[in-house]
Amino acid sequence: MIAGPRLKPAERVLRYLENEFERPDLVKGSRLPTVRELAIHLKVSTFTVQNVFRKLAREGRIRTEM
Repeated sequence: MIAGPRLKPAERVLRYLENEFERPDLVKGSRLPTVRELAIHLKVSTFTVQNVFRKLAREGRIRTEM
């Protein structure tokens, strides 16, 4: 079996979130996992998750609160 190309950490986070956005039971305004929770779940750095969140916020796909 030939393994496909490995996704970069940011691509893994983005793909995970895009799959979450497609869930039929997701309600607008639902909370995403925290940066730390997502980093642990996907085995990536919190910095990576923060960057993906910033990108999605700039695109207007998510809203972040501090």
